[in-house]
Amino acid sequence: MPSAECGHLDDGQLFRIGPTIGVDLGISLNPDELMHTNSTPYRALIDTGAKRTSVDRDLATKLGFAIKDSEEIGTVAGPDVVPVYDVADIHIPSLGLHVPLYFLGARLHKNLDCQVLIGRDILANYHMTYDGRTGRVTLSDEAPHHAATKRVGVGLLEKVKEFGRFFGS
Repeated sequence: MPSAECGHLDDGQLFRIGPTIGVDLGISLNPDELMHTNSTPYRALIDTGAKRTSVDRDLATKLGFAIKDSEEIGTVAGPDVVPVYDVADIHIPSLGLHVPLYFLGARLHKNLDCQVLIGRDILANYHMTYDGRTGRVTLSDEAPHHAATKRVGVGLLEKVKEFGRFFGS
């Protein structure tokens, strides 16, 4: 059962930043190669308030993500229109997750020190335990029926296909 520690034990970062996890992003990442590596060049904030997973706009440009459309979202600062990028891959080695998504473009503050926000579109497949007293945050796959779905990305892939049909692709 995949499980990942996302907290920050004893360094106060859980309070300052929130729970984070290492991820890799790209266009057409090879899942067979990625499943055997622990490459996590980007830091992702676990954001239970975000409906969808987002990537920093500057990073998306650097990685060559193509803008497919735009979408109005609600933020703490009010409504915002953000780019929706064409399908790109996210890989979270500690959870054994590799799935294509339509990422939203975010303006992430440099002090946040995160390039990705993991939203409920991914978090809905996991059990999260948050212990603020110890700084321990864990994402785990406790429900056996989710394991096969996440490893091949079927559940999320169906959402991606549905989203694509909405945009006429």
